[in-house]
Amino acid sequence: GSWVLYRADETTAGVIELYAADAGGGSNVKLNGPLASGGSVTAFRDLEWNGQRYAVYRADQATAGVFELFAVSIREGGPSQKVSGSLVAGGDVSTDFQVAGSSVFYMADAEVDGRVELYTTNLATPNTRVKLSGRMVAGGSVDNFQISPDGTRAVYLADQLVNEQFELFSAPAAGGTAVRLSSPLPTGKDVWGFKLSPNSSRVVYTANTTLEGTELYSVPIAGGTVTEIVDFGPLTPDVSIGTYQISPDSSFVAYIIFDFTFFRRTLHRVPIAGGTHIF
Repeated sequence: GSWVLYRADETTAGVIELYAADAGGGSNVKLNGPLASGGSVTAFRDLEWNGQRYAVYRADQATAGVFELFAVSIREGGPSQKVSGSLVAGGDVSTDFQVAGSSVFYMADAEVDGRVELYTTNLATPNTRVKLSGRMVAGGSVDNFQISPDGTRAVYLADQLVNEQFELFSAPAAGGTAVRLSSPLPTGKDVWGFKLSPNSSRVVYTANTTLEGTELYSVPIAGGTVTEIVDFGPLTPDVSIGTYQISPDSSFVAYIIFDFTFFRRTLHRVPIAGGTHIF
């Protein structure tokens, strides 16, 4: 709470850089290092390591058009240090990176141009990265990911096993074997999205596994039995799951059903591991 971090073209018009300002007033500090010609800072996060606050930011700092991750002390400013490791020619770190503790989690086509995979690194060992996603089928990539609230698991969506069929996977956040969370899908069907319970025990996801539309599933975060907590059965294809939320105590899922035939939305609740619905 002592600092405000922001991006601005404060020094040079059109060049977006990262700054820290004392929240109590006073001079600000530019955090990023000198940028490559035409370079900019596109995103940032902050974390604590070794008793200090650090900013981790994405920028094409070393090479124009090549986006990497760098870390720098917020209080002291530079020099910054690259933490995303080397990239294959044409590779980039994706915009959506996350931090947990002193670890940084990010997607990048680091090894093969166009094949996006999930990695983690730690500020204590910034030049050592660990790949979290499993081996990808030809053409496969990680689409998005989340880190569990307790920081122990990485859950990601990828067409890892079948090209263009997106399924749900989970891996230990420190590295290890990734497991598939979602049930096997029929040809042409996908997992659409997912959310993690606040207590880090389960993952709730939507998938269009049948002709009846998008349905809702729940599974332990480390893998196990998948429970279909909302099953439309023989209803028409015009009924589908809309938005859904997991309760703060991780006990139930509240969700909206869209009935496109009658243009009706209804709100429901169901235990997170499956059970009786409340309408």
